[in-house]
Amino acid sequence: MVKGMLNQYVMQNVSAEMFAGATGKKLMNDNIAALEREVTNKPGSAELHNFLKSVSNFLARNAAVKVSGDGKADGERTAGLSIPLSQPTQP
Repeated sequence: MVKGMLNQYVMQNVSAEMFAGATGKKLMNDNIAALEREVTNKPGSAELHNFLKSVSNFLARNAAVKVSGDGKADGERTAGLSIPLSQPTQP
């Protein structure tokens, strides 16, 4: 059980940093800039550039919205993936 809880917290913190943290934003912006330089040389770069730009816009638009476990936004910011932990009750 401890291992599962540790995995949950690690996944939540790492994904929060990559999806909404400063490191993730810098990585996304660096990759978008690199793809902008490659668009003329590599035809497939345009699609990836557009995809990353869309993801970046989506994350920016939703950065201030927190979604609770029931899927309802409550106005506070959170990020990261989490695993619901439920243990069956045993007699």
